[in-house]
Amino acid sequence: ASEASLLSFLDWYNHSDCYAVSSVPREMAGDVQLPRFLNCGYASSYLDVNNLWFSSGDTKSVIHNDDQDNLNCVFTGNKRMIFWHPTNKTSIESQGLGWVIADEEMEKDPEWEGYGAFSGRMDVDSFDLDRSPGWAKLPWWDAKLTPGDCVFIPTSWYHHVHSTGRSLSVHMWWWRRDDLDGIDWDCAGKDVSLSFKDCSWGYDGPPNRQGVKARKGLTGCGDENPLHENRHADSFITQWQRFPERALIPGLERKLGYSVGASVGNMIELMYEFHNQTTRHGSHDDM
Repeated sequence: ASEASLLSFLDWYNHSDCYAVSSVPREMAGDVQLPRFLNCGYASSYLDVNNLWFSSGDTKSVIHNDDQDNLNCVFTGNKRMIFWHPTNKTSIESQGLGWVIADEEMEKDPEWEGYGAFSGRMDVDSFDLDRSPGWAKLPWWDAKLTPGDCVFIPTSWYHHVHSTGRSLSVHMWWWRRDDLDGIDWDCAGKDVSLSFKDCSWGYDGPPNRQGVKARKGLTGCGDENPLHENRHADSFITQWQRFPERALIPGLERKLGYSVGASVGNMIELMYEFHNQTTRHGSHDDM
């Protein structure tokens, strides 16, 4: 693949329908400030990735969710985002509402495009509510972003993004941690200006078994890791996100006779059974 200077790319971008996603270039990372609410606490120890998004306009995402907490900041242009709560997992991640797992689809069709899991059979431009009426029953939230706005997207929340007009935005993801004992939320560096360039990135997330010490891979901003400890980002929501719908929905059907409308308590009970069996036996076939 050929390379182009940033100037050449921007000239191309301003006169074409191209769409680009990349990590923030190191030469530009010093110009992107880390939000100060992340200066203290645990988040800077669990930074995953950052992205710079160029949209040529009228681009739309599939409905999906993320494994990490996410901050999406708009520099230019406008975005509209629609959100659904994670407790709608049995509805949204059902085949009836168009949910697909890319690996399974590629086994059936080598030309299938996409990765992860998402609502790949729903046309976000024209929802077919006759075929998938369950969407009409789900409560949703609507956020409109203009230049200078940021929106926090919590782990596991389903969302759809529509960029209207050419836009430039920056995103950053970090992993959630539940144990907050000993966390200093009022640290000495709370008012220090830090940029993306001042931070290391690349924390891959915790192992499935909680309580494992982190021997390497934690991140940090400034001179040192603020936690001064080797603890992974263990959290309930990561376990929830890693509980596959292909285990949850059949498990509820066997236990209750239905899945859509099942209580959150029933879903959580099956989640813990799944993770306990995976930890003990390395298998969850008999859940």
